[in-house]
Amino acid sequence: MPGSTPVYNLPYLELDDPPDIAGGLQDLAEAVETQLVRIDTTVQPVEAYQAANDTTTSTAYFAGTLHGAAFTAPPSGKVYITAGGALGTNSVVENVGSWMSFEVRAGGTVGSGTVFLSAADSRSTGPWRPNSAAAGYKYAPASLRLLVSGLTPGDTYNVRTLFRSDNAGASAAVHHRQLLVEPVMGA
Repeated sequence: MPGSTPVYNLPYLELDDPPDIAGGLQDLAEAVETQLVRIDTTVQPVEAYQAANDTTTSTAYFAGTLHGAAFTAPPSGKVYITAGGALGTNSVVENVGSWMSFEVRAGGTVGSGTVFLSAADSRSTGPWRPNSAAAGYKYAPASLRLLVSGLTPGDTYNVRTLFRSDNAGASAAVHHRQLLVEPVMGA
């Protein structure tokens, strides 16, 4: 009886198998082709971009203009999510900052569904503090890339960016927000 590899279940002849080279190669070729089709049809990266300039004085994470993307979890149940944008504040006090994070929810409608991973300072680009006494908004680019695991393969999820101020008396801003969701291949 032919053996098979442990990960992709590719068949091979064992020493005590009857010599059927043509049949063994055909079985191997078909198994490889099955794996290549699976890889070719695996979930592709998705991205989203939002140019709008949003502001908030909220110290809780705030969505602002809807920005996000829906994606299908790959067979590994893991994706890399990269979130970026220009963080700003109009504060002239150096201890006021802007934070940006993201949340992942179940389902294909951005901003809806059960929260799978909530926005948090430990998964954020902040704080960005201008350290400037000049009036008006000051911006700086910021981004983060994180591995998100534990997703159910084949299920649909959505991700969106959120931002906040770390001082209720000062306005935080974000614009040119970007999201990239990249499937992780393998186990």
